[in-house]
Amino acid sequence: INAEYMGLMVLRPSRSWAVLYMAQSALLAKYRNLIEQGNRSAATRANVLSQLRALVLLEGIPDLQEDADASGRVRAQLYMVFLGVSELKADDYIALNATVTQSRDHEAGASAAATNTLVLDGAARTSFTYESRFRERVSDAAWARVLKCLCARPRGPPSYVQGLNVVSGAMLYVLPELEAFHAVRRLVEVHCPTYGLPNLDGARLGCRLLDEALQVVDPNLFEALHARHLTAEVYALPSILTLCACTPPLDQVIHLWDFLFAFGVHLNVLCVLAQLLLNRPALLASLRPETALRTFPPFLADSVISIVLHLSDKLLPRELLARIEKHTTTLDVGS
Repeated sequence: INAEYMGLMVLRPSRSWAVLYMAQSALLAKYRNLIEQGNRSAATRANVLSQLRALVLLEGIPDLQEDADASGRVRAQLYMVFLGVSELKADDYIALNATVTQSRDHEAGASAAATNTLVLDGAARTSFTYESRFRERVSDAAWARVLKCLCARPRGPPSYVQGLNVVSGAMLYVLPELEAFHAVRRLVEVHCPTYGLPNLDGARLGCRLLDEALQVVDPNLFEALHARHLTAEVYALPSILTLCACTPPLDQVIHLWDFLFAFGVHLNVLCVLAQLLLNRPALLASLRPETALRTFPPFLADSVISIVLHLSDKLLPRELLARIEKHTTTLDVGS
């Protein structure tokens, strides 16, 4: 996180319903104006991006229950901006869907069938499928299409990467199908390509960096977990792989993603660390912390973000932060 954002805490005062509605409507309008300004002029784009990031951090992206479509459109636009999705190729997506549907099974045989099974089974196991809002907004058919297209490769059988079902499902909750496909593909190919490696090398590296960070900020908790052979790879790999989307509730996952996409998905490592620190008393008091770590408890995004800012600003050495920043795009982060 750049120095201009250091020390900023997420403190949003309570307001009456009418005042809150007016303030949130004005905030959505401010987001829209900035996005339009950035689209009009390449010269101001960097400054606009900085302002959008500051707004996300200080004000958040409001969820207007009275006008959910307006909130959803602004969040969708911001995700496209932050992830750098500049072009939506509907024809290419339709053609890829047709190719996957009509010829993959014939060309790749059992391998394609196995991947399809993983896709559908993986979707069924995802925790937020039990949230009624998710089921209302995301159809199984769209989810399967996006996943199969993401798994498709120019040559050879399709390849399913663990965690992709969760990420694509949460993205479909925010974005229409076409936008979701391009956003997840951009995420995997540009922002965290190491997480998409078949052996999960990038995510495993993220776990090792999480262990290092925990040892720095809370050596007592680190030692208590390691005494029971609980390394981050044992308990945190799903959270690292899915950018925390495997932990409910989904609305808090989305607010956390607002922050991650604005400032960098590498901060996911610190988001998982923040969840550990929030759960510290229960972990230290537990006779079986491995059971407590099997499923992370629900979190509040604002609390996690505040801890991440403090970790970045005060507690972690620059050298470790630099390695965390690099790990999503290269495995060569030094030691």
